[in-house]
Amino acid sequence: MRLLLLRVVMASLLGTALAHEGHDDEPMSTVTTTPVTTATPAPSSVPSGGSEPVVRNIGYLVFNGYEVLDVYGPLSPLNMLANTTPNLTMSIISASLDPVSSSSIDAATNSSNFGQTIVPTHTLASPPEDLDVLFVPGGSGTRANATELQPYFDFIAAQYPNLKYLISVCTGATMLARAGVLDGRQATSNKFSWEFGTSTGPNVNWVPHARWVVDGNIWTTSGVSAGIDGTFAWLQHVWGEEKTKRIANILEYEREMNSTADPFADVWKATWPITPSSTTTSSMPMGTSVGSEHSHSRRMEMDTDSKPNQEYWLPLVQRN
Repeated sequence: MRLLLLRVVMASLLGTALAHEGHDDEPMSTVTTTPVTTATPAPSSVPSGGSEPVVRNIGYLVFNGYEVLDVYGPLSPLNMLANTTPNLTMSIISASLDPVSSSSIDAATNSSNFGQTIVPTHTLASPPEDLDVLFVPGGSGTRANATELQPYFDFIAAQYPNLKYLISVCTGATMLARAGVLDGRQATSNKFSWEFGTSTGPNVNWVPHARWVVDGNIWTTSGVSAGIDGTFAWLQHVWGEEKTKRIANILEYEREMNSTADPFADVWKATWPITPSSTTTSSMPMGTSVGSEHSHSRRMEMDTDSKPNQEYWLPLVQRN
């Protein structure tokens, strides 16, 4: 009887020691606040008791006048991810199932027949069930009539409470702002269209110098190509560094790892709050500003004060 009691006591002590040892190895859950992130924690990307990401169903919102790279830039690493990750789904969502064109919505500047179309799989009225992530691109279409865009704003507002992540590229942030989901949050947008972008969200804490911004489960990226870097950062957050690095290497893409690296904020004099010396693209005629999500040096030369010099560009091509 004494021997049995001794064994029970020893087993209890051993279990307590092992449990304590396990807790010593567990990392402390912390929230880091940086100039481009808030203290709002993002949802866990790994379900309890497992190692697989919780993200399965990804949706892309599209509209006429979408910016091509805003869509296909992030889609390239996502397609590569799907090659090695089971049970991922991609849905293209629009107002109808009609093909959606990237052509400028402004007929005055659309003299070339050069747009590309994408075919939706779902409509705003009949979206896919259980969306985990929604991507929202920018483009000239974000400047369409508010009445025409209202169904998209309503869709974003309705979907957001059930999403694990909401991600915008370029002036796609204006869609989120007008849907009301960015109020009180930090966000960024395209710097050439900075005045237009920030005007759509007076209650948003806009961050001028940012390649991308994370606030809770909302990720916003700067103009056009920044969507690729923001997507890779998000992939690393959800699927880990090893898989993300492999995808980047397969695509032969050199990532910008610093979310605050944004020379274009200086090129276009983006500030917050807006100052008189800031870029004034929102006051330009539609024919001048459409397609403005492209950072071409030809457009920069329209204003000699904003023409980039060498120091802005070398860091982008000479990263170690």
